Formats: sequence, structure tokens, C-alpha cells
Amino acid sequence: MPLPDGSKIARFNPFLDEGLIRLDGRLHFAELSREQRQPLLLDGRHHFTNMLILQTHIRLHHLGVRIILAELREEFWILRARQTIKQVLHTCLPCQIAKGLPGGEIEAPLPTDRVTSLRPFAVTGIDYAGPLFVKVGNTVKKCYITLFTCATTRAVHLELCLDLSTDKFLLALQRFTGRRGLPNTIYTDNAQTFHTANR
Repeated sequence: MPLPDGSKIARFNPFLDEGLIRLDGRLHFAELSREQRQPLLLDGRHHFTNMLILQTHIRLHHLGVRIILAELREEFWILRARQTIKQVLHTCLPCQIAKGLPGGEIEAPLPTDRVTSLRPFAVTGIDYAGPLFVKVGNTVKKCYITLFTCATTRAVHLELCLDLSTDKFLLALQRFTGRRGLPNTIYTDNAQTFHTANR
């Protein structure tokens, strides 16, 4: 039975095959499967088409419109395919989360020690970095770097310590204060070495 004038699918030369509408193209003699030579025609507004697109999108690990379109066109011809795929992908929650913008929280004001103009290293933070390995003669020994950070200028002073003992830290602190002066305030991460030194 001929299609009525003005039919949207007439230009695809469709035919019925076991109750399904297939397209009849120019690939009759191509070495392709029947589904590739004569794909099924699907309406982009139908619920089944949306579920098929979503299933393909998930199977292809949430890839974009062009990849999904190429994958589906091996077996199906979807009317308004690109527009329909974009609409379905717009509802995909994992993709929305992956493409979402980071939150724009308002940061808390800086503490007084960070914004008050003082001499360098008047407010100091201390921490350790390492271990580093140093070769002394034929033996390799562990050593650590003591980091002294100025809270105001963000300058860094480094001292080498042979271990994490309190004695070695006190020597590093003595060298630091000899070069930079005695700090008003010292911040640390409450390591055992710093507690013992404080006592």
C-alpha cells in the first residue's frame, strides 16, 4: 500500500518485514548483515527508542552523542536521532554529576595571624618532610627536613635533621631562631617530638 503524500518516512523507501518497518537502501550487494543493509525504522518520540538510547549510552560507558549515534545506526534508523539522543543524555544522572560545576562556597575570613603585618617568621608553622636518604661513606642513612613556614609572607626556612628525636629538633629550632629571630607564635601538628620539645 503506498504511503500518503507528505509522509515523513516516504523518502526512506520503507517496507514491512514481519510487522516491523525497515528501510530499503542502496546496499543490497554490500557484504554487510541484513540489519546493516536494511535497518529498522524507529520513531524518536517513542518510549522504546528512549530506553534503547539510554541502554546503549550506559553500555558504552556514558560516551557522547556521535558515538551513540554511530553505534545505533548499525541496526536502527531513528527519526530525529541526534535531537532525541541529546534529550536522553540530558536526563542521565551520572553524566549530569560528571559535568556539574564545583560548589561556590564563600571562604571563611583569614585568621588574624595571616593578615596582620609582622616581621617575617613572627608567626611560624613547623612540620617535617621526608624521609630523605643520604649516603655517608658506604652507608645510606635516613634524614628529615624540618619546614619552618612564615604565616604572613609564606616564606619557607629549611633545616636538615638526622632523625625525628627531640634533641635534633631543638638543634634545628636553635639554628632557625639564630637566623630568623625568636617567633611570637609557633603552630605545629602536635607530633610527639613537638610536645616533648615544648615540655
